[in-house]
Amino acid sequence: MNTKKYEKTNQKKQTLAQRYMLPRKEQRRKQMFYKVLQEELGRFLSIEMPENARFDWEVFKEDFANEYQNFTSDELLEEILLTTPKFVTEQAVINRYNELTRETKNKIASFESRNRNRYAKSS
Repeated sequence: MNTKKYEKTNQKKQTLAQRYMLPRKEQRRKQMFYKVLQEELGRFLSIEMPENARFDWEVFKEDFANEYQNFTSDELLEEILLTTPKFVTEQAVINRYNELTRETKNKIASFESRNRNRYAKSS
């Protein structure tokens, strides 16, 4: 019996959604876990700094990227769950990412509203 022919006919064809949305889903998961790990590690290191030292976020982000840029989303998640005691599930990490993005959006909105009033022309 020709097993190769059998294997080909039994392979399920990817749906349109699977072909286009799954890669984006993986990219989004990696982005979420990368951001959470970066934020948590950066905050930890900034707290651990000596009192007279200043934490340089730009240098940290560069070092962080060099260390973690090639990690998969699963590897990043494993790193978070292994090293950060407050996260015990993937959902907890996702919730933290949502908090971080909400904080960022609020800061941007606050900045924009302050500056909108500053530069508004009076009639």
